[in-house]
Amino acid sequence: MNKFLWQARSLPSGEYTTMKTPSSYKINWEDLDSNSYRSVNNGNLIRNIVSKKWLKASFSYTFLEENEVEEILDMINNYPLYVKLKSPLFSTNGLFECQVYCSKVSVEMQQNLEKGANWFALTFNLVQCKKV
Repeated sequence: MNKFLWQARSLPSGEYTTMKTPSSYKINWEDLDSNSYRSVNNGNLIRNIVSKKWLKASFSYTFLEENEVEEILDMINNYPLYVKLKSPLFSTNGLFECQVYCSKVSVEMQQNLEKGANWFALTFNLVQCKKV
C-alpha cells in the first residue's frame, strides 16, 4: 500500500488521487443533536442525538508553490468530494472513507524580498456531509 495521509476524487467511483501531505492535520468528530437543551432545574444536558461521529478535518500547508495550491483548490472545490484519509478516530485499520465538502478555505501569499521568492500558505476544513 502506498503511504499517504489523504486521497480524494471528484466522482463517486474511480481512482483516488493521492494528495500532498499537509504541514499539519487535525481530525475531529462531532455529534449531531436535535433540540438539545440544558435543564433549568438542575443544569443537566438533555440531548436528542440524531447521529454520532461526524468528521471535521482541518488541513494546513506552508511553503506551497502556486501550482500546488491550484491543484489542491481544484480538488477541494468539488461538491461533493470523496476522500479517503488516515484517522484512528474513525477506523480500526486507520483508514476512513467518506463524502465531504470544503467549509472554509484561506490562502496567503508569503514573500521573501531578499531572495525574490514567493510561496503560499493554505488552510481548509473538510466536513462530512453523508454517512457511507
